[in-house]
Amino acid sequence: MENMDAIVLQHIVDNPSLAGKEPQVRRYFEMKFNVDPNKIDPKKVESGDLTAEELEQNKLEYETNLIGLASEAGKAKSRLQELKSKIKMPDIPADETDKKVKWTPEIESKQKANWTAVNEKMGEEFKTIPILMKGSKEPIVNFVLPEETKKVILTNALDYAISNQMEINQANVTSVATQMYSDAILSNMQEIAHAIFERARSMTEEEYLKTYHNPSSKNTDTPPAGGEPESDEAKKERAFQAEMDR
Repeated sequence: MENMDAIVLQHIVDNPSLAGKEPQVRRYFEMKFNVDPNKIDPKKVESGDLTAEELEQNKLEYETNLIGLASEAGKAKSRLQELKSKIKMPDIPADETDKKVKWTPEIESKQKANWTAVNEKMGEEFKTIPILMKGSKEPIVNFVLPEETKKVILTNALDYAISNQMEINQANVTSVATQMYSDAILSNMQEIAHAIFERARSMTEEEYLKTYHNPSSKNTDTPPAGGEPESDEAKKERAFQAEMDR
């Protein structure tokens, strides 16, 4: 592993919140150790951004700064190696590897047709998704899945089943159904939140007090002295926001 790669990886391991931000972490260490590769790019001389003398001086400083980088990288590699030694991959029995035979084109075509039919039936179940609030037995809204989203979910479900060579059985159907449901919720999160908000706004006083248990529990605001009484609409919006903040 290259020295910079080791330092970046170790830093992300120590700080999981930086996962997915490798370019920013790399740039941080380039600045910290003053080893920006752009400073020793010969094209800078061609473009006139650097003189030949400045390029040579930058190379000298770059190579000197690599000493500090190498020292830090050695520590990072040792820690990564230690972590790697603690990870034990499960042994796969020889007979299990033999059982996994790649589908022939004919079998795959047949499985695609079968899974397509199964997924379409499950897709019908997900056309309308009941959204329950915490502690509630009745859905606050029944979210209607957009047709375009449904098509994407069915495509993803089919790819998931075929790429994993899944036979059609109860366990696998349940697994695919779970995947479809997750896709439906995650891909429409904003629309679902909006639907809940609109439903909350349309509730009567009795309905929203029944739905939102102790709706003012998280609200510490006090109305200004002598101000106008808070409207029912404002109360509903405040109660909805308190529930969403839980």
